[in-house]
Amino acid sequence: MECSPWLVTLSRAISLFLWALGAISHIFALIVVIRIFKNYHPFFIIFYLLMILTRILSASVKTYGYIYILVFSKNSNVPDYVTDLLWIAKFSTQSAALGCIFERGYATYYAKSYENSKKRGIVLVLIGVTIFVTGFEFINNGSNDVGRKITTVTYGFIMTLFTVILIICNRVLMIKSHAKTKLSERYQLVENVKALRLLLPFIMAISINAIFLSAAIILFNVDTVFNLSQCQNFHYYIPVFYLILLQTTSLNFVAPLLICLRYKYCFGFGCERDFEKKEEGQIRNILSVKIADNTKSQNEEYFKQYKNQWEKQ
Repeated sequence: MECSPWLVTLSRAISLFLWALGAISHIFALIVVIRIFKNYHPFFIIFYLLMILTRILSASVKTYGYIYILVFSKNSNVPDYVTDLLWIAKFSTQSAALGCIFERGYATYYAKSYENSKKRGIVLVLIGVTIFVTGFEFINNGSNDVGRKITTVTYGFIMTLFTVILIICNRVLMIKSHAKTKLSERYQLVENVKALRLLLPFIMAISINAIFLSAAIILFNVDTVFNLSQCQNFHYYIPVFYLILLQTTSLNFVAPLLICLRYKYCFGFGCERDFEKKEEGQIRNILSVKIADNTKSQNEEYFKQYKNQWEKQ
């Protein structure tokens, strides 16, 4: 396909549509998580909301940038404040995600007493760390786009690794928990796993997007903004450009889509919990796993064991 001005306009219109759709999908995810957050610790809620809000900001800034280019810009460039705001939003998203990971790590280490802990210093420390990380990395890399990309890839790898490790650790601790383990501790471990599963799709999207986009810029000098001069000089520019564009935008849809599908019952179709929609008469644990059927003997045995466990606390 020949590189021509109409192709530039078409590509940017497509990008505008996809990024606007990404912002809308994150807004729907925000609506869902607001309705289910009563099941999670307030500290986790703070950082998770910040992460989604900054992702909405990032997609919205991209949408505005494409509108500016298509409508107002004569030289196909956006103002510097748009670029700076986009990078601030991206680094803020990473910092908020790190805050979620640090908070769940703290909750894992102090699983026995975290839920009823009155200490509020940890959230202040984490907020300070995330603000410092965002500001330092943005200022340190300055206008060095490649440096920012490398930093983004590094953070993505670290966040993915730590999230997976925390999920494994909490699962192992749950399996090793026994009759003498306090119910509050076991519930805390379950909450950790559920919170980390809620976090993982966004962490993966951030990490994979950073890797693909950084590789495209470093290896092919191709970004998600269509560049006519590069298209004319690089024979495979168009397929590489659309591959990167579709990959980055599709991952932006996948993360909030997974959350929306998982909790689709919170869109006004009866926002009851999953286990309330299961077969009547079944007793399920907080992971929605069936542990007793609707038979008198099984129910009596279950409640007898439950009473014994409660009296040991």
